[in-house]
Amino acid sequence: MARGDLTDQEWAIIGSLLPSEPGRWVRPYEDNRRSLNGMLDVLRVGCPWRDMHERYGKGNSIYVRFRRYGLLPVTPSRKGPRAPQKTDWRR
Repeated sequence: MARGDLTDQEWAIIGSLLPSEPGRWVRPYEDNRRSLNGMLDVLRVGCPWRDMHERYGKGNSIYVRFRRYGLLPVTPSRKGPRAPQKTDWRR
């Protein structure tokens, strides 16, 4: 685990929220944790996807997964945190 990667405790919370990819016609990516760490590293460092460290996998593969996650609908979970309520600041 590199500096800035998800800890086991963080992964226990986040890992179950990521979508699985069974049934895709291409070979499914096996390590969601590694790809998420790569996404977070690129966002933290600000480097181009092609310059991402090779321990996270191929930059293009991680980018495609990043875009796919961004296109997923976000729905509130019954067990998860709630969306922040709008605050009326006109007092």
